[in-house]
Formats: sequence, C-alpha cells, structure tokens
Amino acid sequence: MTRYGVASPASGSFKPVYQAHRPPAATRIYDVSGHDGMVWFVWDHVEADEGAPAITGYRVYRATEPGVTKENATALPLTTDNEFRDTDVTNGTAYYYAVAAVDAEGGEAPLSAEVSATPRAGAAP
Repeated sequence: MTRYGVASPASGSFKPVYQAHRPPAATRIYDVSGHDGMVWFVWDHVEADEGAPAITGYRVYRATEPGVTKENATALPLTTDNEFRDTDVTNGTAYYYAVAAVDAEGGEAPLSAEVSATPRAGAAP
C-alpha cells in the first residue's frame, strides 16, 4: 500500500523501458565512374525505420588506399542528395569511397560496400 492508501499489483513493478538509439541502415552504391578531374557515384536512398529519427543526409568517406573505414578515410561534408561528384581529385590516382546515412540525432549508419574509380584526363562525364 502506498502512503496515499492505494495498492496495485502494477504500482511496484513498472519499469521504464529504454531503447538505445539505433543508427540507420547501410546504403548501397550502385554506379561509380571516373572522368577528367572528377569521380561520380550514386547510391540508394535510406529510409528511417518507423519511429526512428529521419535521415538528414549522407556522409561520403574517401581514401587513396583500399579498405575504407571511418577511421582511416577522409570524411567529406554531409550531402542531402544521393549522388556525389568529387572534383577534389587528381587524374590517374585511384580513389576508394564508402557512404553512410546520417539521421537527425547524429546517428551514422554502417558504411556501404567500398567502391573505387580513377579519374583520367580526357574521360568525358
């Protein structure tokens, strides 16, 4: 019995349920190509799970060695589109990319599978 004279089987057993923030799902890069002074690629949009924070953008990770991780690659500025044109590249250099969806709470998805492309002089976009 409580100090207010109320007794209930549920009054002493209620425990709030905390659900940890789950980051969004990984995306998939499905087209990549190298051009003169540019690498271009496109990925699938990611939808937030029901009740989860909205997807607010995508973070592109770039490296010049295979095996892109969030720790060893350069994180490029957040984009809200599902395609990316990287013009900060050097012709003849191989670049490796992966993409992660980012939600409204800052949660970041696992990286997509890595793709690579090499920009080449004279290659038309």
